[in-house]
Amino acid sequence: VLARQVARVGPVFARGGRQDVFEFLGCLLDRARSQELLAGRFGTWGHVQLDRPAATHVDRLFGFAREVRRRCETCRRVRSWFSSESVLQVRPADLAGGPMTVAEMYLDSCSQQAVPEEVVCDRCCRPTPHVEQSRICSSPNVLVVQVRRDPQGLGQGGWRPRLCQL
Repeated sequence: VLARQVARVGPVFARGGRQDVFEFLGCLLDRARSQELLAGRFGTWGHVQLDRPAATHVDRLFGFAREVRRRCETCRRVRSWFSSESVLQVRPADLAGGPMTVAEMYLDSCSQQAVPEEVVCDRCCRPTPHVEQSRICSSPNVLVVQVRRDPQGLGQGGWRPRLCQL
């Protein structure tokens, strides 16, 4: 049934052919969320970066809040914010004992990492190097995990922006 209706998820899927499953899932969840917002089926969800401070059934099933902390390496000022996500994106790595488990990949994603480009610090008033750390603050009912297979993010399995338009 769903295969005959994929064009309703987004125009990019109307052409048929091979599609990225996470791109499709993201568009499907966005579409379902927007329909619930239009129908008035939502509650408030404050202090989380969303297009609207509302939680739908889609958010309750698949959504989780992610806290991100970013620290300026020059003045040591820390900023933090919360965002709503529906897919946990992790990277595998080989360890001495074998491949990482999903739990190990999640813990690795929580570790402190350098921000690739300099960020303008509001205290220093100039671009400075920053480090970032994140964690999941709320547990979804259904956790969707995307394991990034391409370490450079350039080919199949890498992160790609969503192409859907609602």
